[in-house]
Amino acid sequence: MGEVPKVDNVRILLDKLGWVGTIKLNMPIATRWWLDELGLYVQLQYAAGDGRLQAGGKHRSYFDAWGPQGKDFKLWEVRKYNKETWNHRFAHLVWPTYEVALFVGGPMLWDMPVSLRGKDLGQLSELDYAMLETVGEFAALKIKQALRHFNETGEWTGLLERHCKTCGQRLDIWQLQDELCPYCRGKVRD
Repeated sequence: MGEVPKVDNVRILLDKLGWVGTIKLNMPIATRWWLDELGLYVQLQYAAGDGRLQAGGKHRSYFDAWGPQGKDFKLWEVRKYNKETWNHRFAHLVWPTYEVALFVGGPMLWDMPVSLRGKDLGQLSELDYAMLETVGEFAALKIKQALRHFNETGEWTGLLERHCKTCGQRLDIWQLQDELCPYCRGKVRD
């Protein structure tokens, strides 16, 4: 938990914003607003096999990339990138927005173990409708608290509980991108 690193590297932006856009595109319209709550708006559109990824403010993008549907976002062509404005307004919002996207609608969550109030409930995919509804209410509360705290302090508390496989230290979403733990230099994942 702490200060969020800024993301201005084009390759990382293409990857993380691509994920946010993809997840948002596949979410029900009624829940997409969660991904805009921090003020970074990400839009992904496809037409006739071509895609466009835009990110920035509500009414104006400062990052614009184009590429063919199905091609890795890291290989898309960046056609517009206002780095100065991006660093000033949006670079610190990439990791929290990415984590909210993974938490709300990410593919990695369906088979994750779920615990509620210290009780292990099993995998998300195994829960009945009533339990899914309860978990959803607690998830919404957790998101609201994390967003409020971030907006008030600039510190991201995180939503996904991930720990180093070697030392057990809790890791932030940006620390999970590396192979080695920043605390013990052991492997982050198996």
